[in-house]
Amino acid sequence: MSGVPEPEDYSQKEVYAFFGLAAYSAQVLEKGFVNLVVTFKTVGLPITRADFDMIFEAHDSRTLGQLLRAAREHHIPIPDETGKMFATALEQRNYLNHDFFAEHAAHFMTESGRRIMIQRLGDLIQLFKEADQHCEPIYKPLLERMGVSEDLLKKTAQELIKRAEHKNSD
Repeated sequence: MSGVPEPEDYSQKEVYAFFGLAAYSAQVLEKGFVNLVVTFKTVGLPITRADFDMIFEAHDSRTLGQLLRAAREHHIPIPDETGKMFATALEQRNYLNHDFFAEHAAHFMTESGRRIMIQRLGDLIQLFKEADQHCEPIYKPLLERMGVSEDLLKKTAQELIKRAEHKNSD
């Protein structure tokens, strides 16, 4: 499981931890799609920061499936193989959130079954991470054309971390 942590054991708690990491990885992918769609929707438009924020907020509440449909509607150039990976990621994200525990109810009761569950969750984590890695190169050149550099993104991330740390210290 490249890029996926090794389980400490095969307890129920570890299954929940891997499920949480899979859900987190799916959300990271979803936010990547928000960035993708909003970037393509706003590139070249004479809009203010407030306009951009409003468009971003409107897309941020959409589901992964809705974002994929919006990408197709906006004719975003997604290579065929990448598009297939995105479709698989969507299908597996829905499986994770709606069917995973129901499908593995019997597995959850034994250590050998939990091993199967953790392996499956590791595969999902890997899929979501790979799909996210294919998302960024599609929109990042447009961000750079819009003046959003790697340095600006890093600076913004550092500011968000500082704000979060400040909130936690209150």
